[in-house]
Amino acid sequence: MEQRDYARVADLAWQGTIDEAGGREALIEVIREIVNMLEENGIKLESFETREPAEGIAEGTCTFAAVPTRAWLRNAKDRLVGESFALGMSTDSGNTWTFIDGASLSTPVEREAFVPKIPAALVFPALKKAVPVED
Repeated sequence: MEQRDYARVADLAWQGTIDEAGGREALIEVIREIVNMLEENGIKLESFETREPAEGIAEGTCTFAAVPTRAWLRNAKDRLVGESFALGMSTDSGNTWTFIDGASLSTPVEREAFVPKIPAALVFPALKKAVPVED
């Protein structure tokens, strides 16, 4: 994953994530630090893909959609693949979207505490720990 457009990632982030990081520029720096930390530990993010989201579900003024994701990683020994999801949120009937990483919403307690309220009917894809795969 040589294209490192951290600014684009920040632009697609949910405002709550941006605020928690201390603003857009601070979030960009946090993303950069995470990637650098992985690389310092011998882990390289090769690619990241999103798959077709589930049907969006409206709750109040917000529409939610779970977007399955897959990350391809490499360490000194193996190529690995892990699966997660991003929660997409739109306040303009799906014209624009922002996202939060699904790992921060992996438990019912985390989902219940999330603001805005996530519809109970929204089905989240399973988180799958990165495992070695054939090259």
